[in-house]
Amino acid sequence: MNKKLELELIEKVKIDHSYLDKIKDQTEEICLAAVKQDGYALYYVKNQTEKICLAAIKQNIKSIWFADIKRRNIALLILKVYVKFNDKNKKYILTDILRNFNEDKKIIDFYTKHKLWKYVNFNELSDNFRMYGMAI
Repeated sequence: MNKKLELELIEKVKIDHSYLDKIKDQTEEICLAAVKQDGYALYYVKNQTEKICLAAIKQNIKSIWFADIKRRNIALLILKVYVKFNDKNKKYILTDILRNFNEDKKIIDFYTKHKLWKYVNFNELSDNFRMYGMAI
């Protein structure tokens, strides 16, 4: 993509973040412009990076719902950022992350270190994890 076209697209997503959905070849710069304008634009980002997710979450914490938590680096980023927030959705997000990374030692250690187990709904996880929850 040439620079002129990229700059034009950046201006378009600054006006309307949903325009990002129409862009086939999204660059990180275009995506950053969109999520900085509205964090919910993360929904339209085809290749989420830590940088894009962090910018979206900083703009609007609720954009965390659109983060690709199946990607380990993004799940860890969300944990590091989200642990500081206290909202009613914490239980759902933290349970979803565990559902995807239930055997990941680094993520499990993070939950233990930051005392996040109290936010986990063990009933929604596998039998092995429910037993783990009972032991905590």
